[in-house]
Amino acid sequence: MKAKSIALSIVGLLTGATLYVATSAHAGEMVQTAAVPAAGGGAGGGSLIDPITGAVTVGFDSHYIFRGTNLGENAPWGSVDLNVPLGSAFNLGLGAWYIHPTSPAGALPVDKNDELDLYASLGTTVGPLDVAVGYTAFIYPEADGGETNEVGISLGTSLGIFDASFGYYHDFDLETNYFEWALGTTFELTDRVGLSLGAALGHFEDKLSNVLITASLPIRISDSAVLEPYIAGSINGGDIEGPGRKDQLFGGASLSLSF
Repeated sequence: MKAKSIALSIVGLLTGATLYVATSAHAGEMVQTAAVPAAGGGAGGGSLIDPITGAVTVGFDSHYIFRGTNLGENAPWGSVDLNVPLGSAFNLGLGAWYIHPTSPAGALPVDKNDELDLYASLGTTVGPLDVAVGYTAFIYPEADGGETNEVGISLGTSLGIFDASFGYYHDFDLETNYFEWALGTTFELTDRVGLSLGAALGHFEDKLSNVLITASLPIRISDSAVLEPYIAGSINGGDIEGPGRKDQLFGGASLSLSF
């Protein structure tokens, strides 16, 4: 789902914006983790005439791992994200993310497992904390129009060289609560290549879901284009059993164009 993408999930855990992944939500959330993006930089200092910015991203995940569950393999995906400044204190984030696993696996032993995520968040900065509240609709267009809806809140801050975050998400269709703690950092290897490392711990209710460990190499191709291959490992917490719930090593890459 994520998120938010792996490259964006930790699309975020790896870059420090969301510590996926995305999970997504998504991580394939990774690397979707879904879906309340951190408020991120720029909550302060804006004005009513600040421009709308955003990014278009395409990617491929060998496995779509969402909160510890394998939802499909060999999965191309794409996303569009917008950031709308609201005065000097708030940012409105809007986005859509679509994934198409081409090989069934794990929890979904069928080939009709496409997913569309539509999400929105409102973020600001409170002292040292980036705070965001958000909403995500998880839509399954091939599954007879099924969908679930989730609201959440995320907190993020810097701890020395690390970016730390906490997220709480409530799905009011499935009546589930998910908690995630994440930690990440990025090192500059050259003026165009970085190394991003991240780890996230997820819980469903009081049950340990999984531990996600990620490493990626964001490569700046131009001022607006970033290529980011990654490798990740999902370690099953053991408290939740079922199809698709096992230790898994996976990887992929994304290409993001910002505007």
